[in-house]
Amino acid sequence: MEPGDSFFALRKFVKGKINQYELEGADKSIGRVIASRENPALSKVIIEFTDMNEFGKIIGLDDDDIWFEQAINNPYNTYDIQDSSASEQDFLDGYGPWYNFDSDNKELLQRISKLIYSKKFDYEDEEDRAGFAVFLEKYYPREIGSIVIDWTHEKNIEIRHVASEHVNSELNNFLGDFGFQRHGDGIKTTVGDLISNFIQYNVPHVSIKKLLKTIFQDSNRTIGGWDEDRFEYQDDDVFDNESFNKEANRSLEKILERIEEDYESGDSNTFMDMIDRVTKKHKIGIWYEIPKGSDLIFRIDGFDRETKKIDISLKKKKGMSGINKFKISEDGFNKLLYQPELFNLVEL
Repeated sequence: MEPGDSFFALRKFVKGKINQYELEGADKSIGRVIASRENPALSKVIIEFTDMNEFGKIIGLDDDDIWFEQAINNPYNTYDIQDSSASEQDFLDGYGPWYNFDSDNKELLQRISKLIYSKKFDYEDEEDRAGFAVFLEKYYPREIGSIVIDWTHEKNIEIRHVASEHVNSELNNFLGDFGFQRHGDGIKTTVGDLISNFIQYNVPHVSIKKLLKTIFQDSNRTIGGWDEDRFEYQDDDVFDNESFNKEANRSLEKILERIEEDYESGDSNTFMDMIDRVTKKHKIGIWYEIPKGSDLIFRIDGFDRETKKIDISLKKKKGMSGINKFKISEDGFNKLLYQPELFNLVEL
């Protein structure tokens, strides 16, 4: 059959003049025909598209929403809507992970605050949570970083799940309003409905895909806006509190252990005093120039409680050279800043 004969092929099939396999060959978009012996007009037709991009364009989705649908519905895609830097800021502002700590972890946080936090800490007070968060992140960046990363992971699972349910439901309802069913990245309908639509829109000589495009463009229905609303897809009941709190408990227990060890050794203030001195001028995670005639920049990544050393990253200001990571004492750190010639830095 010639291109554009789809309508006539459908009518011939209903009249029994061609079989289902001949109908499948009449239009390249027909992936499969499931014949009904009782009533050929009720036979199912699976209309296939090259991919979600083609399917989305035909039903009226924009590029952002097509991409978003693929990101949340692909089981192999790890698209993160909530990024860890935003989660860290939420934590430091007294939000985010604070809302998901269970009673055991809240109790741990209270115990930690009584041992090392000089200010009164009221868990239910937003400003108190924020102040204590900044304190914890400063002295225990690894443990707090682990909590934030795990919360971000669970939050993204929640958002992707809620978004997927919303998007799929909206797609199904949208197609259902036209008498169609979604079939993967395609559409399922009946022979009879296709014939009716060809007649209704008076386009008997176009392909099935052009018919569909006409149907969707002619309607006043719109669909999408998903990517723009991506942060609205949240549901506390979907968030895995048990998993998050299990991992958070390990990190908080580590903090408590280290505090108790410091008290036992009489070293409860030495480590924190060192952190205070270093971070007074140089904040964790920020790149700084080595002040004395060098083309190198450095970043403080954290502090090693056991060795009382600073975790440092060092690299050139320009170029594609790698980052050199190492531990250094406070005295060595000061010499690196003001007497870099004492170090062998030429190979960086």
